[in-house]
Amino acid sequence: MTPSEMSEIFNEVLKFVGGVAAIGAASSAFAYALFRMFTTKWIETRFSERLEAFKHQQNQEIEHLRFRINTMMDRNVKLHQREFDVLPETWSLLTDAFFTIEPISIGFQQYPDLNRMSEEHLDDFLDKSPLTSLQKTDLKASSDKIEMYSRIKLGYDLNKAIDVYNNFHATLSKNGIFIVDTLKVQFAEIDQMLKDVIIERQVTLHSQGQFQPTKSDKRLTLHSHGRLLLKALEQNVQARLWSSQDTGNE
Repeated sequence: MTPSEMSEIFNEVLKFVGGVAAIGAASSAFAYALFRMFTTKWIETRFSERLEAFKHQQNQEIEHLRFRINTMMDRNVKLHQREFDVLPETWSLLTDAFFTIEPISIGFQQYPDLNRMSEEHLDDFLDKSPLTSLQKTDLKASSDKIEMYSRIKLGYDLNKAIDVYNNFHATLSKNGIFIVDTLKVQFAEIDQMLKDVIIERQVTLHSQGQFQPTKSDKRLTLHSHGRLLLKALEQNVQARLWSSQDTGNE
C-alpha cells in the first residue's frame, strides 16, 4: 500500500471516529461493525482496482511479446524462403561457369585437320563456325589453318566464358546476403579461382604463347582442387536445402 493510500484511509478513519464520538458509548459496537465493513469494502475496492490495473499491464506486455515473436517468425520464414530460392539459382550458374571455363582453361579442344581438308569441306566447316567473313578469308590463306582457327575460336570461347562467369558473379554478389556464411565462403573461393583462370587465359591468348604446365598454373589448380571444392559445395548446398528443420543462421 502506497503512502497516499494510507493517508486516505487515515483521514476516512478520523472522520468515522468523530462520528462514533457523537453517537455515544451505547452504539459503539454498532459503530465498530460499520467501521470494519467500511474499511473492508474500501480495501476490497482498492485491491480490485490495483488487480485490474495489473491485469491490463500484463495483457499489454503479453500482446507486445506476441507481436515480437510473430514478427521474428515471419522474418525468419521469409529469409529462409529467399535463401531457398537463391541457392539453387546460384549453384546452377556456378556449375555453368565452371564447366564452361574449365575445358577452355586446360586447352582441351579438338578440331579436324583443316590443313588437309578439301576446299568444299573447309567452306562447309567454316560456314558453321563463329568466324567472320574476313577471318574466314584470312584463314583460307593461312599456311597453318589449325593454329589460326584454334586461336580465333579460343577468343570466341573465352568471351562466352567471361559472359557466363559474369552472370554467376553478379548473382552471387547480389544474393550473397541471403546465403549463410559457410556456403558463401565456398562460393567465393571458387568464384576467385574462375576469375584467376580467365585472366590467365586472356594473358596467354594476347601473348600468343603456348601453355607450359607448372605447379602454379591457375588452370591446373581449378582442374584439381577446384573440382574438389565444387563437390564439397554441392554436398553442403544439398544438405542446406533439404534441412527442413533449420530456418535460422548457422
